[in-house]
Amino acid sequence: MALKRPKLNPGILEEIFHEIKISSNNEEEPKEYPLTAFMLAGKEPFNLALNFYNQMKEATIGQKCIGYKNYKDEEYTIYREFPLFNLFGQTLLASVETITCFRNYPKDLPLFKHVKKLNELIADAFYILTYSKSFAQIEFIERVELQTNNIHQLPFPCNELCLKDNGLTRFMKKKFKKIAAFNENFISSKNLNSVKILTIEDYIDDIDIPNLQFHEIAACFSTKFPNLQCFTVIFIIFIQNNLDSTVQFTEDFVQALNIGLPEIHFTINFELYLSCLKQSHVDFYDNIIQDQRYEINQEEKTAKRIISSGKCKMDILFSFG
Repeated sequence: MALKRPKLNPGILEEIFHEIKISSNNEEEPKEYPLTAFMLAGKEPFNLALNFYNQMKEATIGQKCIGYKNYKDEEYTIYREFPLFNLFGQTLLASVETITCFRNYPKDLPLFKHVKKLNELIADAFYILTYSKSFAQIEFIERVELQTNNIHQLPFPCNELCLKDNGLTRFMKKKFKKIAAFNENFISSKNLNSVKILTIEDYIDDIDIPNLQFHEIAACFSTKFPNLQCFTVIFIIFIQNNLDSTVQFTEDFVQALNIGLPEIHFTINFELYLSCLKQSHVDFYDNIIQDQRYEINQEEKTAKRIISSGKCKMDILFSFG
């Protein structure tokens, strides 16, 4: 009579797994990976471990590991030296809602093999665009955030696109780039037809403001994003000397967008920084706080004004310090 194979106790298996899984609280990479032996011991422990990590909502791909966060905001880590790293990575990235990846390398591309849909992707645009074919299987992403100063296409459709530190003003300057070239080279991709919400965050030096071509900029966005519904612009402006032109810039920009894109809802935030070391800035701020159009916060040394025009709402915030 053949002996029956003893059944594994699920409770004991789970206890063992929770003892050997790697929490993000570990400050150093482990020298050994008992999780490997655990998973290779049989179908039950393998599936137990895989099911546990499949309940993660966020993944951050780093230089040495992938960090995961579950729906309880508990964090765990899978290091690259883990023998089953690639298998784990492919399976888990396909199940999470949000992926963050900066400064990654071609060796990470297989991790995206089974990713079809995402709620959010935060990435370095160079990585995404250079290896765009590796992301061709992605059907749709709800929100894409790219940190870049050079973007020409989008390899997958998305509902919301956020471009941070994208050097927009460097393309706007008439003395460096003709607007025709800007229109042609800025972004060209059929996937931009799906973008309904666009956010741009960028820095501006006040010395560049006189060279900005507002109406051409508005026309460019109208062409590149034909189905755009909401547009948020966040400009951080470091004021040196051009106080008057900077203030005029905020109003001119709003008017140009209203004319060029009259059916789009705009939210424009200008954060303008004044130095307390310059007397001209001190005098300028003193005048602002006397202006009843501004809401003053003396403790934080800020002055805020809201301007509404058509479907556009603009916040102007002067910060003094």
